[in-house]
Amino acid sequence: MSLIGKFFISSLISFFLLMVISFVWPKFTGQPRPYILESVYALTKDTNIGRQTASVLGVSDERSVTPIHPEEIVSSMKEWVVKTVSDKAQNIFQEAAIEQIRSGYGKMSDAEKILLYEAICASSSSDTQD
Repeated sequence: MSLIGKFFISSLISFFLLMVISFVWPKFTGQPRPYILESVYALTKDTNIGRQTASVLGVSDERSVTPIHPEEIVSSMKEWVVKTVSDKAQNIFQEAAIEQIRSGYGKMSDAEKILLYEAICASSSSDTQD
């Protein structure tokens, strides 16, 4: 590809990035757009690609754009990570307990097998009654 072609493609990509930034600026900063971004926004907001981009980014209506607060994002991500790790740990412990029971079942006396059976059946019947 020629140098002029590369320059043209780089310019298009740069302008598209500027357009995207101009659309999401109020959402991410809660501040008015700087002059250059306001100029790009004014130039592109009423074009076909500008309306499509705004729709995809969820900023079609300037009045309804609420700023994103980074601390809220971090907090929700933290909650998701804690829940995911907790669920995974619980699954690991359950699988380990089941495997221990499975491996030791053959070594149990009949009385121990009956106790285990009653414990499992009692907990499953109470689970279904809730």
